[in-house]
Amino acid sequence: MAATTPAQQGEDTLSIGDIREEWWWIRPAIEELLAENPTLTYIPEDVYAEVKAERAMLFIAEGGFAVTTSKVDQFSGEKTLLMWIHWSRPRKAPALFRHMEGMRQVAEATGHTWIEARTKSERWGNALARRGWELDDLVYRKPVNVGTR
Repeated sequence: MAATTPAQQGEDTLSIGDIREEWWWIRPAIEELLAENPTLTYIPEDVYAEVKAERAMLFIAEGGFAVTTSKVDQFSGEKTLLMWIHWSRPRKAPALFRHMEGMRQVAEATGHTWIEARTKSERWGNALARRGWELDDLVYRKPVNVGTR
């Protein structure tokens, strides 16, 4: 079943969401993301648990949502706000980009030095670069049970 967002509520704002109240449409969206990205290892209930335990935060906007987590550099102590999950419809007008300034403000207010987003999509990477983001690193993976060629 495809995920659908709640009916339009008027002005498009970024707000902190209650995972329990929003689960009816968040879960199918996460299932959709997992189906499109089979290398992801979490299940929807993992996201629910992380938000409920306050190790992640749910942000809601018209047509989409983001789930963020914090990570701390073990050497510098700098905090990064990681855009762990982001989903929006329509895809051509992602809510994430409309609310990037709001996310930056949240990051700053919570003591983060950086905001980070991960994607396999070159198109998303290019869109982020046009908005001042920098490519930090590329990660290549290979199962250990596959030859070394």
